[in-house]
Parts: sequence; C-alpha cells; structure tokens
Amino acid sequence: MSLTEIRKAMAAPLADLPGTVKVAVGESKEGADLERMVVGVVVGPLQTPAPAQGGIEPLNNVDTTEVLDELLEDEGERSVKARLEADRTLGGAVADLFVAGHSGYCVYPSPKGPQLGAEWTVTYTV
Repeated sequence: MSLTEIRKAMAAPLADLPGTVKVAVGESKEGADLERMVVGVVVGPLQTPAPAQGGIEPLNNVDTTEVLDELLEDEGERSVKARLEADRTLGGAVADLFVAGHSGYCVYPSPKGPQLGAEWTVTYTV
C-alpha cells in the first residue's frame, strides 16, 4: 500500500467526526518495522465575535471542549483511539496499528482565529 492509501484508510473511520481531520506522515526509520503517522483533528474556535461590542471575546464554548474531551477518551462513540483501533488493519491497508498517545488540547492558528484540536500518534506496521 502507498502512504496515500494508508492515510485515506486511517481518515475513513474518522470521517463523520465533528471538525477537520488531517492525517500526516510521521517518522519512519530505515529498516524499522514500525512507522508512524499523526492524526490531527481541529474541532472549533477559541474565540468568536461578540455581537454586542462587535469585538472579539474569549469563548467559553462548552460544546467545543466537550467534543474534544470525547475525542480524547480511550473509549466511546467519538473516541479517535477507539475508532482507529476498531479495525487494527484498516481493512488490510496495514498489518497492525495502535494509537501510541495524543497531545491533549492544542491551539492551531487559523484565518478565522485560534482553533482548538489535538493530535494522535498512530504507530503501524505494513
């Protein structure tokens, strides 16, 4: 399988999650059996326009943080780890995979303002 096919197979079980999902090539060592990819999910803004003043106010967006909390869980319907490890071969794209860990909350720059998300490190064998 090509890296593009593996990235697509890794993104497929996450397609219906809220937010933007990106799968990037991580590190692989020459001669090593294990390779890594990083799965990033951005779920929403940290700030929003304040309608009364027309400025930018911090957003205490419970929905955004609650969604990210669910994505970061080890188990559950929205858990990135559980979804990726549900089929550890990604339909035959890899021999085996496991989610090695996640970054916790991260802030990503965006033209629309800072966005909240996280990254998961996925280790796999081909």
